[in-house]
Order: sequence, then structure tokens, then C-alpha cells
Amino acid sequence: MAKYYIYAHLCPITNQVRYIGKGSGKRCAVITSKRRFGYHKNWLQSLENKGHKPIIKILVTNLTEPQALNLEVEFIKHYQQFCSLTNLTSGGDGIPGYKHRLETKKQQSVSAYKRMSKGVGYDIRCKKNPWWARIKLNGKRVYLGYFQCKEDAEKIYLQHLNKVIGSNL
Repeated sequence: MAKYYIYAHLCPITNQVRYIGKGSGKRCAVITSKRRFGYHKNWLQSLENKGHKPIIKILVTNLTEPQALNLEVEFIKHYQQFCSLTNLTSGGDGIPGYKHRLETKKQQSVSAYKRMSKGVGYDIRCKKNPWWARIKLNGKRVYLGYFQCKEDAEKIYLQHLNKVIGSNL
């Protein structure tokens, strides 16, 4: 039965796609941060705090669930090239009742953190030690130090990231 669709949540300020999802019924309209998870929840909360709501755009309708799962992956892959998506995974994993193994969850978390950071955890700051590393914990930035090269900053950032992810599973 073809009752599924692919939808996008767009930022009302920039009009940029921030989330791609598969849904049926009223799923796309669930925009309260209390009903979402991860980066998407945080983004929705920041919009709510500013008095905004995401723009909801239905991309494709009248799909079977397998079609929707496959298309979700393709749309995420496409939009990741141009947008900073809040999706935690690359899509296609929304099988109702399916429980991911602990190792799979950890890998998804690492991938999501890496994808979302895109240099946020380490970047150029000054001339003497041009690279610095930082990580966000409980909504607060924790500075990890200054480094001579990008690789050192990235290494420290990823070490702390793995500690954080490991303690949150």
C-alpha cells in the first residue's frame, strides 16, 4: 500500500533544508522538539526559542515503505552536499520495531558527530598556535587546547568525542 512520503524541514530564516524524513500520516508535522531526537531536536528547540517553526515541504508522495526508505537515503545523500542536515543517520533505517546493536549505535553517533562538526571541533584561530580544538558538552563549549597543526587538533577532538559518545550510550 502506497501511503508513505518523503518530507523536508527547512529553516524559516535561511530557507535551507535541515532535515529529510520518511513519514506517513501526520509525521512531517511533528515539529515539537519533545517528539524528536538528537541534532534535529536541538535545532527545533533553537527555532522554538526564537519563535519560529520549520517550513514543511513534502518532496515525494504515494510511496510504499521500501520505496520511501530507499528514497530517503537518496535525498539525504543529495542534500548533504549542499546543506548542514540534522539527520543522525544516512536514512533508510526507520524500520519500526528494529533495535540497533550497541556497536551500530556507537558508529552512528560517531558518524553524526563527525558529519555535523565539519570543522566545528577544530579550526584556525591565531598565528602562534594556529589550530585549536573544542567540544560542546551539555550545551557548553569546552576548549581542548591550541595546536601547531590541524591533525593534532583533530586527534584531540576525536579522542574527547569518543569519550563523550562512549559515556552517553
